Amino acid sequence: MSKTVLPTHNGVNATLLINGTAVAGQTNCTLNRTMKPITITNKINGTWEESLSGVRGWSLNCNGMFIKDKESFDQLEQAFYNGDSIDVKITDGSREYSGTGLITRFPVSAAYNDAYIYNITILGTGALS
Repeated sequence: MSKTVLPTHNGVNATLLINGTAVAGQTNCTLNRTMKPITITNKINGTWEESLSGVRGWSLNCNGMFIKDKESFDQLEQAFYNGDSIDVKITDGSREYSGTGLITRFPVSAAYNDAYIYNITILGTGALS
């Protein structure tokens, strides 16, 4: 199976891959990174709250998704319906983030006299490297 690479444009480029093959790219993309601190406040600390670094997570919101072709759209829909994980790669040309995630939101909009618009939200299922 050959690996297809979607064209990179100025700005941030997010590419969704299924089994190593690029199936979609985006026009707008937000990478959300979170950390849930662990509160360790106790009576000895006094009146100040103390915390330790806790679990980290990430998610990705892509708007105006470009789906490569009908087969790619079908693969994304199948991944959504089956709960299959997909590979994600985000780059701005100098930095690259990659990880595996689940599609948690996949609305389709069809305006009168306009093209379909696909939006995807992906929840990371492990480390973002």
